Amino acid sequence: MKEKAALLLKHRLFFPVVIALVGAGLIFYAYNYHIRHLLTEIDTVEQNIRSVNKATLVKEVKALEEKKKKLKEEYDKVRESAKVYDEKIYKDKYTVAVDILETLNSSAFNIYKYDLDRSYDHISLTISGSYLNLIKFFDFLQTIKADIDIEGYKIELKERKMHIDLKIKIGILKI
Repeated sequence: MKEKAALLLKHRLFFPVVIALVGAGLIFYAYNYHIRHLLTEIDTVEQNIRSVNKATLVKEVKALEEKKKKLKEEYDKVRESAKVYDEKIYKDKYTVAVDILETLNSSAFNIYKYDLDRSYDHISLTISGSYLNLIKFFDFLQTIKADIDIEGYKIELKERKMHIDLKIKIGILKI
């Protein structure tokens, strides 16, 4: 009887143990399947994120290239207008310098020599005239707001009149 009881005990424990093992195996398989499914979904989501990031980056790069192109065009326009402006200033300085020289030539001054600077920033003159004519000359320079540097002078009395020789530099920077 002991043998029968041991056999029954074995059979009684065998089925529950087998059932428990099968159940545990099924639960393990279900969790394992669920985990693999989640890992596959995570991998898919990561690939989608990468592709979206690539697409977004491509769009951003295209947008930045368009912005760069527009800024380059704007820069070229500004640079071109600056060139025109520089040429206009250059021509204006030349015009003022020529106007000063024409005024001097048309007045009662004797211009010994003059040198027009290449950049038209200043005119170097050596002029000669009476005191009143020189005052008129300096009044003219005040009207055009020119910078005046007197580099040298010589005063003589000729035929009872004061005669002044001036070496001056007229700056045309403020135009």
